[in-house]
Amino acid sequence: MKKIFSLTIFALLSLAGFVDAQSLSEPISKKDNTVLRCYTYQAMQEDRAKNPGAETDAQFETWMRGQIAKRKAARTTVVNYTLPVVFHIISAGEAVGTTPNLDASFIKAQIMLLNQAYGNQAGSPYAVSANSGLTFTLAQKNPSGTVLTESGIDRINRVTKGWTDYGTTGWDRSYVESTVKPGSTWDATRYINVWVMPGLVSGTSTLIGYATFPASSGLAGLNSNETAPLAGVAIITSSIGSSYTKSSCSPSNPYTTGKSLVHELGHFFGLRHIWGDASCGDDYCNDTPVSETSNYGIYYHPKANICGTADEMFENYMDYTDDILLNTLTQDQVDRIQTVMLNSPRRNSLPTSTAGFVPVVGSNNVAFIDYCVDSLNIFETGLKSAGNLYYRDVYVNISTEDKATDVGVVAFTTSGTAINGADYQILTPVVNYVAGEATKSVVLRIFDNAAVDGDRKIILGLDITGPGVSAGMTHQILSINIIDDDNV
Repeated sequence: MKKIFSLTIFALLSLAGFVDAQSLSEPISKKDNTVLRCYTYQAMQEDRAKNPGAETDAQFETWMRGQIAKRKAARTTVVNYTLPVVFHIISAGEAVGTTPNLDASFIKAQIMLLNQAYGNQAGSPYAVSANSGLTFTLAQKNPSGTVLTESGIDRINRVTKGWTDYGTTGWDRSYVESTVKPGSTWDATRYINVWVMPGLVSGTSTLIGYATFPASSGLAGLNSNETAPLAGVAIITSSIGSSYTKSSCSPSNPYTTGKSLVHELGHFFGLRHIWGDASCGDDYCNDTPVSETSNYGIYYHPKANICGTADEMFENYMDYTDDILLNTLTQDQVDRIQTVMLNSPRRNSLPTSTAGFVPVVGSNNVAFIDYCVDSLNIFETGLKSAGNLYYRDVYVNISTEDKATDVGVVAFTTSGTAINGADYQILTPVVNYVAGEATKSVVLRIFDNAAVDGDRKIILGLDITGPGVSAGMTHQILSINIIDDDNV
C-alpha cells in the first residue's frame, strides 16, 4: 500500500483564477462527463477483452517490483536517455499553419515543455519531485534514412490516404487502431510515435488522448496489450504546444498547453493514474498520497479525502486536473520510468535509435506565461492563522520558453491599489536562475483583515538582470485581484 505523504511547505493555493469562489473541498472547474481527459486505462481493458492472453496488471506489477529492486541494487543514480519523437500530424490537406495542420512551432514548443516536465523544471512545490532522466528530441530521419524536411514531423493528408472524414467530432478509437495507426506507424523500436488528429471519440465520449502501456517482456502471450504497429500516443490537435504558443493559451479550454502529452507519455513509460483507477486505489508509488479518485478542474490545498489522506497531490501529471496545475513527477514515478527504459520492449532500444536526434532549443525569455489573460483572482479569506492574523499563501509561477542559459536574477516589482505590507506581503521578492532552470515561483501572502473593504489589485512586474534570462515580448505583467469576500 502507499504511504500517506505530508506536504511540509506552506499550505498553498495552487495556481488558479478567472472564476468565482468555491468551497475549498470542491474544484473551481468541474468534469465535463462527455470529455475524457485520458482513455489509456479504458483502452487497455478493451484490448484485454479482445486478447485473453494479454499481460494483466498483476503480472506486470509483479515483474515491475522485481525489476525496480534489481535496478536499485545495481545503481541508485538516474540514467540519462535521449529519445527521438515523430509527430504524425493529420489533416485534410490544409495549408501548413492552418488548423489542424499545425505549424512546426507548436511541435517545438511541445518538446520543450516535455523536457521541462520530465526534467523536474516545471515548478513543483514537492520535495519528492524528481528528474526522470528523459530528454525528448525530434527525429532527424524517416524510416528509410532520408533526412526529414521538418525534423520530427510527418504530415499526413487523410484524403490522399483514403481515410474517412473525421467530421466534427473526430475518429472513433477503433478506426484509429484498425486503420490510422497501422497505415502510418514508423518503427516503434526507433521512434516514439505520436499521432496528432483533430478529434477522438469512443462511443459518445470525446477523448483528449490515450497511450499504449509498456509490456514486461517480449514473451509470446504476454505482449498483446501493445503491438509494434500500434505503439505510441494518439492525441488531439488542440492539446499540442505550450503556453508559449499563444493560440493554445485559453482559459476556456484547460487542456491546450501541452500537459496532456506529458500525461500520456507517463503511461507510455509505465506510470499509472495517481488514484490507481479505483476508489482509493494504488498507483504503486509510495511517495504519492492516496487519491480518492480522479481530480478535474482546479483545487485549493488542503484537499483531504475519505482514504485518510490529509492533502492530495493534484499537481501530479498523472491526475486529470487542468493544465495550469500540473507540475510534478515523483521519485517513485521516476523509478518506474527508469525501470521501463532499462527493460521494456520498444523502450530500451530508443536511446540507440538510428533515427537521429535533433534537439529543440528555444529562447531564455521569461514571463508570467501560465496566465493566459495576464490576470489572477484570489479570494481574501484566510486559510492559515498566525495568532489573530489569517492569511493564504499563493504560488505564482514565472517560466522560460526553454531554459536559462546562464545565471540570472529576477526581482518582482509591485504596484496597484493593494498595499504591500498591509493587504499582502511578497515572501520571495527575488529568484535566482542558473543555467538549465525553467520555472520559478514567487510566494504572495494575502492577509485577511475580516473587513468588508472592497477588492484590491496587485500588479506584479519583472526586473531582470544577468545574462541567463531575458524579458519576453508578452506576459511581463500579472494583475492579481484580491477579491474581498468578507461579506459572504
